[in-house]
Amino acid sequence: MQHNKRIYIFLFVALIALLAVGPILAKGDGKPDSPGKPDTQANSSETHTQGNGNGSGNGNGNVNPDQPASNGGGDQTSNQDSPTTSTTDSSTTVVTSSDSLLGCQKNNPNRLDCSSLEVTAVCDGDVAVFTITNTGAPGDGDMRAPTQYRLIVDGVVVETGSVQLAGGTSMQITYSGGGTVKLEADQQIGHPGNSLPQSTVTCSVPTATETPVPTDEPTPTDEPYSLAADTLCPSDGSTLFIISNNGGDMTEPVYYVVTDMNGAVVDDGWVQLMAGESFSLQEWATGMLTLDVAGGMVVVNNQCVMVTDEPTPTDEPFVLAADTLCPGDGSTLFIISNNGGDMTEPVYYVVTDMNGAVVDDGWVQLMTGEVLLATRVGHRHAHT
Repeated sequence: MQHNKRIYIFLFVALIALLAVGPILAKGDGKPDSPGKPDTQANSSETHTQGNGNGSGNGNGNVNPDQPASNGGGDQTSNQDSPTTSTTDSSTTVVTSSDSLLGCQKNNPNRLDCSSLEVTAVCDGDVAVFTITNTGAPGDGDMRAPTQYRLIVDGVVVETGSVQLAGGTSMQITYSGGGTVKLEADQQIGHPGNSLPQSTVTCSVPTATETPVPTDEPTPTDEPYSLAADTLCPSDGSTLFIISNNGGDMTEPVYYVVTDMNGAVVDDGWVQLMAGESFSLQEWATGMLTLDVAGGMVVVNNQCVMVTDEPTPTDEPFVLAADTLCPGDGSTLFIISNNGGDMTEPVYYVVTDMNGAVVDDGWVQLMTGEVLLATRVGHRHAHT
């Protein structure tokens, strides 16, 4: 009986010991923690850059005790020599390379690009020619955004425009209005020194060509012509018609016709006279003759007596006669006729004014019955 009681006590103590050791066995399988293993509950907001021992981190920041070590016990490579890094949230790391900066931005990060503008100007005659040049290097010096230029004439802005040039290139703006002209161009954002490239020129305005004033008043081109007709009976019995233009130049010819008393055509043709010119017709028909110019514009008639004497012998001396006529324009017309035999040699004639000054002269030689319109001289003065 006493022996059974001891057995029950032993079993009771063993049960208590088993209950005490069970949790320990369940936690570590009876083995101490490995010095390379991290805590089983890692902070998910941490970013791990190193690992050692046999431990290894997984994607969510928790340690997996069953995952083999990723680096046989040594430390992982440090990030200290990598480009500058910055963390934008709890699980993402953004890398910004210092190589993306332009050369001029390393000391002046406010610059938009490395462009630099300059302005020059020259005169091409009366035209102002402005050249805007980007002296920046191709690539870094290319303008990433446009700026503005202003064209200023005598202090007033007359034109504006945009400037966006690649490095090493240029553009031109011209102005042809004369006066003092200035062009300003804005530098790019962040350009050092707050410079304002500009250039000013004064190009001469072309002078108008003066038209020389003629010494003599020209006849107006739109002045209409004015025709007149006169008639004369020379001593040889013929009829002489004289057509004169007392107006402007005729731009086209007009028709004339000479008819006898029965209406038969004796002579006809076309006449076109400049201002002041005259034209004569000598008709040998008998009876009344009528001259009609330009369809009734001028009409004149005359009846001259035909000589009925026997023909002049060939040895008959020449007989000269002179007549004078005053046309409607106020000038004096001298007519020389030969009423005798043929002239075998010429004779001299001269026309003088009231003071004896020579107005016209020349030589005349006429056959029997011929007539010469000697000259047409000035107005309202006596001539001989």
